[in-house]
Parts: sequence; structure tokens; C-alpha cells
Amino acid sequence: PTMAASIQLRLPEPRRKLATRALCVLFAVVVIDMLVKAGERLEDALFDDDPRAAIVEHLRSMPPDTLIAGHLKDVDGLPLRTGRAALITYETFSGWYPKHHAEVDLPRTHDVYRAYAATSWSDVARLHALYGVDAFYWTDRHVEAPKATGKRPSSRDEPLGTIEDHYRQPADTLVLAHPPEDRVLARDERGVLI
Repeated sequence: PTMAASIQLRLPEPRRKLATRALCVLFAVVVIDMLVKAGERLEDALFDDDPRAAIVEHLRSMPPDTLIAGHLKDVDGLPLRTGRAALITYETFSGWYPKHHAEVDLPRTHDVYRAYAATSWSDVARLHALYGVDAFYWTDRHVEAPKATGKRPSSRDEPLGTIEDHYRQPADTLVLAHPPEDRVLARDERGVLI
């Protein structure tokens, strides 16, 4: 007979149940430990070479109620990595709830893009006054005019494309492109946290 069968044969009924439960708990602990370690290795593999590592570390050092703003695609993933909320993200900017989208997402997106393409600091300060934004992540990836692709954007991307096109400016006119050092919280390979 197998080992488990021989243990069951030698133990009385109450102890057999206790031994079975103990083995199940031990197995569960081992499996959970393996999953946690695998998750940590996966996170290290995915995020070790993250170009936003300096930004992530600085945001993690800020208070938990810190509100982040920036271009939808630049802020993408920062709330998950830092535990801090973002005013708008690419995932939350959707047309699934048209009324919410029209009343909340669209005005917020216009305000963020207005600050992104600001030519004066008052436009950036407006975000803090309106929403309490504590940090703005700025990159130059979305500044210049888009290249013509010859294809029409999908209906899902069309509002976002319209907003982006409306606020595009030459990089040398934007205050966030060359912020004074006293306003810079952190820098990374892609941009600056202001």
C-alpha cells in the first residue's frame, strides 16, 4: 500500500481526519509560498528595466492621497505601480458610460491636455485648483503634430485623437518642456515629474 494508505490504516478515525487536514494546510502553505515567490520574480522581470523607475520611486515616497496627472498614455500603469491615484488614465477614458464620459472624463481630459500643452504656469496651476493634482508627469512623446497614417482612427479613438490634435503645440513654447529645477520632483528617461 501507499504511504498515505498505510497512515490511514494505522491511525484511528479522529486522528486520521486531523492528519488529513494538517497535510492539506501544509500543501496550501507551500503552494501559496511558491505563487508569491513566482509573482515577485515576474514583477522583477517585468519592471526591472522600467524607464519610469525614478518617477515610480518618487511617487511611492509621496503621501498615499497623492493625485497624478499627465497624458493618458504616459500615466498608464503609474497608479498600479505606485498606489497613487491618477486624474485620468487610458483605461478609464472610455465611452462605455456615455453620460459619465461626457460629464466627467471629457472635461478632465481637456483640462489635463490644456496643462500638458500649457504656455503659462497658470494653466498648470489650474489643475491643482480644480482637482487637487499634486504631481504632473510630462513627456515630449505627444507634443509634435501626428504623422499622417492614411487611415481613419476607429470610433473609439476618435475623441482622444481630436483632443490631442486640438492641444498640440511646438515643444519650445511649452512651460512643462523646460520647467525650472525648483519645480522638478523627479526625472527619468522619458520625462519629468513636476
